[in-house]
Amino acid sequence: MLERLIKFLLPSDSTFFGFLDKIAENLLEGARVFERLREVEGHEAFAELSLHMGEIERVGDELARTMHDALDKTFVTPIDREDLHALTSALETTVDHLDGTASRVSIFGCERLSETMKEMVGVLGECVKEIAVAVRLLKDLQKADEIQLCVARVGALESKADKLYREGLGKLFAAPPPEAAALLRDRELLEALENAADQCNDCVKVIRTVVIKNL
Repeated sequence: MLERLIKFLLPSDSTFFGFLDKIAENLLEGARVFERLREVEGHEAFAELSLHMGEIERVGDELARTMHDALDKTFVTPIDREDLHALTSALETTVDHLDGTASRVSIFGCERLSETMKEMVGVLGECVKEIAVAVRLLKDLQKADEIQLCVARVGALESKADKLYREGLGKLFAAPPPEAAALLRDRELLEALENAADQCNDCVKVIRTVVIKNL
């Protein structure tokens, strides 16, 4: 009886790392769809892409809810419970940012993204790939150095996105579109992309905290 109780209270570490892998894989799928913003043109194509992103965001919400519920019902977790909650929320919020940006592109009736915006979309795709790698490595903290490299790469990519954001704003106001609405639209899209890059960096900061606390 006691042995069964202990087994119930101490689930295998793979349970939670498996949840994290699924959440990261959904985020990666979101990035794959999101990166298509560089290729498609036309309001209908952007609307369809936004719908796809919305589906991925809903899957992310459900995966995160499952993870949070499992954490709340488990006596002992492989790494700090609060850290697992924080990482789950950070990954979920990253998907939310990608979905929110894709929604804006559709809602604003865009026909195409500027070259700067396309570059920022690509940077975000690279950020998410690094995040996914780092999450998969968490189950083996002997690979902490590899995780830290992912963290550093995302930091560098976030700096690149910030630079692109400033350059994009400079171009936008140097040669503003004839309609004020278009200027406001493009400015908000640049801000949404930059905020998404910031969120990616926040996400890897949580991962770095997990690594440091569990070495």
